Amino acid sequence: MNSLPLRIAWRYSRAGGGFLSFVTAIAAFGLGLGTAVLVLVLSVMNGFDRELRERILGVLPHAVVFADDGLTDWRRVADAALEDPRVLAAAPITRGPALLAGTDRVLAVDLTGIDPAREAQVSILPDRITAGSLDALESGSFRAVLGSRLAATLGVGIGDEVVVVMPDPRITLAGAFPRQKRMQVAGIFELASELDDSGMFVHLEDARRLLRVPGEAQGVRLRLADLFVAGEVVDSVLRRADDPRLRAYDWRRTHGNLYEAIGLQKRIMFVLLSLLVAVAAFNVVSMLTMVVNSKRGDVAILRTMGMRPGSLVRLFFAQGGLIAAMGIFGGLLAGTLLALGLPAFVVLLQDVFDQRLLEEYFVRELPVAVATSDLLAVALIGVTIALLTIWWPARRALVISPAEELRHE
Repeated sequence: MNSLPLRIAWRYSRAGGGFLSFVTAIAAFGLGLGTAVLVLVLSVMNGFDRELRERILGVLPHAVVFADDGLTDWRRVADAALEDPRVLAAAPITRGPALLAGTDRVLAVDLTGIDPAREAQVSILPDRITAGSLDALESGSFRAVLGSRLAATLGVGIGDEVVVVMPDPRITLAGAFPRQKRMQVAGIFELASELDDSGMFVHLEDARRLLRVPGEAQGVRLRLADLFVAGEVVDSVLRRADDPRLRAYDWRRTHGNLYEAIGLQKRIMFVLLSLLVAVAAFNVVSMLTMVVNSKRGDVAILRTMGMRPGSLVRLFFAQGGLIAAMGIFGGLLAGTLLALGLPAFVVLLQDVFDQRLLEEYFVRELPVAVATSDLLAVALIGVTIALLTIWWPARRALVISPAEELRHE
């Protein structure tokens, strides 16, 4: 393969000085900036996607099989679920709303009854205990494990007492009175998510008594190998259990809309920011057009020396490709480094301005996940756009008449 077009293109690309070099640098910088922004945004979207799947759904059930009047034998349902190879683990669960009173505050909480011995099989909660122990939850002990921000807001710590107020009142001759129960804080967990604000875990038997659930448990929670087959799995479990009282729901009912919104935003941002890369690629068109106009004499000499039209086109393709490659791959590197450093920068901003920038989101820290597949997709899109835009100015060099140009030299 003739390397002359590549050598000439490299010489043109690194020629210093003048307005043309400035335009070349701007073209490369524009492509790099568009690529870096695209990588940065996609990495943040990936981070939210990962946190939802691994952190939020690491504690919340992937799917729950339950009965309105409670399960008298939850192990039978669990065994039926575990017959499906897509179900990794099963454990009993009882959930319901409640109010929790601390020293001077009353907050709404999501009261969840669990079996501490089985929780590690279906949840990451045991790994996120920052104080106390999940093993302290024993039947009849009426102890609780609270989210870190919930405990901080209530002003309680390990060993302190809180009062659980149930929504259904106790009816007496004197009237209706709220049902209350004093509980001791036995542990605190931290997930850096919305669960830190409202999560409260107690022993399964204690939750059953507080929520007045008949039977052994309200339902059975399932941990799945693949979140996206949850609907098929619960249908299969219901058929295997063969109990008309059983019903089921999966994570899509509680967080499905959020997951779909994150995916939709990622696709939209990819398209919009790809257009930004396309706009930047037109700077390469402008640069190459000026190169063709400024090097008309050189092109004429090369044609008279015997350079074929295909080699001439390859020359300008090579020059434009070098500029595009420097911009795109420089942008990939810059975007990756910015993405990796962005969480620490957000933390710094929060500390400097004393503001919680992610207060209203389902996570408390900015999540970032750089995916190799996204980097490859961005590089492919950038290179494709650049090559398409380079074609027109490269073809313009072919219309230059050597005799006409050299006559005016």
